[in-house]
Amino acid sequence: MRAHGLSLRPVAIIVGFNLAAMLCTYETWHVLLYSRPPSSSIRERKFNKEDQYGPPGNLLRERLLTTAGWLQSSAFQCAMMWLWSQGRVAYLPDFFQPKVLGCVPLPLLQVAAVTYWRELHFYWCHRFMHPWGWSLCGVDIGAFMYKHVHKVHHRSKNPGPWSGLSMHPVEHLLYYSVTLLPLLLSCTLCIFSTASSTRISRL
Repeated sequence: MRAHGLSLRPVAIIVGFNLAAMLCTYETWHVLLYSRPPSSSIRERKFNKEDQYGPPGNLLRERLLTTAGWLQSSAFQCAMMWLWSQGRVAYLPDFFQPKVLGCVPLPLLQVAAVTYWRELHFYWCHRFMHPWGWSLCGVDIGAFMYKHVHKVHHRSKNPGPWSGLSMHPVEHLLYYSVTLLPLLLSCTLCIFSTASSTRISRL
């Protein structure tokens, strides 16, 4: 955490690692489920056995949108690492300190609580992009967001490995804001990692 600027090398490492993780995870499952001889027997176990990647363009769309999402999450990660390295955002360097209630490490409580924060954040972001049933200044913001943003995600009719993050960049921005908790609280570094693992858990 002693970097004095945002140099190209650490950014390239972060982006490269994240894209490699994306490719290994999603493409491996795609090959197993859709591209190789065993895939037909595995697909038979799905509730919806239709191959959504039959129509041309579906797979390319999902790959491009998912990659855009991982690039955006990498940007969040680089920004947070820079803020920490510059001392502009406080963090807890010791996972076992400080203690609360006399003996429980605060970072341990934060790790346990961040799962609930992620689920609450995900629910409200998702609900925000569906019709509200009431208007604000004559506009149902949820209906507007669904039509212009969230509808992109619903183009994946039969979810596959590339579908979880196949969404509009504005939707990525909303979901990845879950990682900004350290801006409000002094957290251990693994809080950011746990929150940002949303991108894999939404597979």
